[in-house]
Amino acid sequence: MRKLFVAALLLIVALFATRHLPWNLDSYDQAKQAFVSYQMIESGDWWFQKTPDGATATKPPLAGWISAGWYPLTGWQWFPAWILPSLLSGLALVWLLDRGARRVALDSSLDPWVLRTVAISSVGLNLMAPHLASLVRTDMPLALFLFIPGYLIWRQQKERRSWTTGGRWLFAVAVLASMMTKGPLIGAFVAPGLLFFWWWCRRRGKRFYGWTGWWPWLLPLGIFLLWVAAGILWHPGFYEDVVLKEFAGRVTGEHKSQPVYYYVGQLFLRVAPWSVLLIAMAGARRGRELARQRPEVFWLACWTLGALVVMSLIPSKRTDRIFPIVPPACLWLVELLAHWGRERIGRLPLRRVASSFVGIAAAVAGIYAGCRIRDAYREDQAGLVRFGRDARALAHEHGWKMAVASGRDEGLPIYAAVERFESRKEIRARWKSGELSSVIIPKKDLEKYRPDLPGGRVLLESPKSAESGRFYLFYARSESR
Repeated sequence: MRKLFVAALLLIVALFATRHLPWNLDSYDQAKQAFVSYQMIESGDWWFQKTPDGATATKPPLAGWISAGWYPLTGWQWFPAWILPSLLSGLALVWLLDRGARRVALDSSLDPWVLRTVAISSVGLNLMAPHLASLVRTDMPLALFLFIPGYLIWRQQKERRSWTTGGRWLFAVAVLASMMTKGPLIGAFVAPGLLFFWWWCRRRGKRFYGWTGWWPWLLPLGIFLLWVAAGILWHPGFYEDVVLKEFAGRVTGEHKSQPVYYYVGQLFLRVAPWSVLLIAMAGARRGRELARQRPEVFWLACWTLGALVVMSLIPSKRTDRIFPIVPPACLWLVELLAHWGRERIGRLPLRRVASSFVGIAAAVAGIYAGCRIRDAYREDQAGLVRFGRDARALAHEHGWKMAVASGRDEGLPIYAAVERFESRKEIRARWKSGELSSVIIPKKDLEKYRPDLPGGRVLLESPKSAESGRFYLFYARSESR
């Protein structure tokens, strides 16, 4: 089983590192997140940023700070700096699940390597984790920062010991990190389950070890609210774009709404076959008995199901947003396997069941990732990256000032190394004054821009954008050439 553990771990690392080859920012709003750290370095906007089209950036700045910190450490290369926060967060989740499995194995008769292999495979070999682990987004860091507080509660309950000052500080730092990544979502993913778990312990006469005291919760919230207050007071558009649309809009259904059962179906399909195994074991009589007998197992059930219920009741839904439920569900599965107390699940040996599920998960995750990478190269999804790089090199060679006209592909300003999109009016004025010598414009708008850009010619044409389906042109003054 140890060899299977090593093979699963190597496959997870490979999938996490390559799932989104060839790297680009043209989908899943990656350009918006990348632009945050880009502005921090280029413009010094460390607390409040803009999107490429000039709107207010709606996420807190922690993920941008991390990428900006990695930028010099990666040899001043942006793509590694953008991807590393998600990649390292995903690997940290795998490590924490392995650490949890080793802790569970101490009071189990089951082979520790079985538990460790199931732990890392369930959290890493599914359709969600490799996808999020190499995206320039906040989803994977958020999942890590939300998992740490719940994991600490599980550890305290399992070991039946009171919180230390160091544990409380670690809890508070993780809560603050989650809030400064994507807002107070710990109130949806951890707090509901913790409240129900406290009520259950009190009713059953069980000792409750999950409470840290008030300050590890209130201190992070206070710091987050200071950032929100500063944005409202000193950053125009913050209240409307961030407070009303981003935070409140998720609850009111202003964003894309889905049926209440949406997340259940998505989790079942995207985390299969582990979702099937967890449902079968947790729903069986033995699984229910373990939850009643072991408070730490019941906490994992409360944590997972509480978050699922609350997130399902919120009208605005997106598949990636539910991933923080997956790690506690994986730890729940490990606890059930460890204390099943029988050598078989149904008629099959437990060890064989675990090995079979690892094999199925590896095949599904590997084939799916391989097909998506193949399709990405066939569709030339990095075409705009090359086009922007070539245009930037040509402009640098000739000493041209360059601009990018407003468009749908928000990665273009970053590929071309300019600070933002510019409007047609701005481009016309700068061209007329002689300040601007080259511009990237949508091909379909060429005739509209020609009167504004006299004395120019097309030098490069981009491949078709895989995201928007548009073509772009690199247009420069004839005399500049």
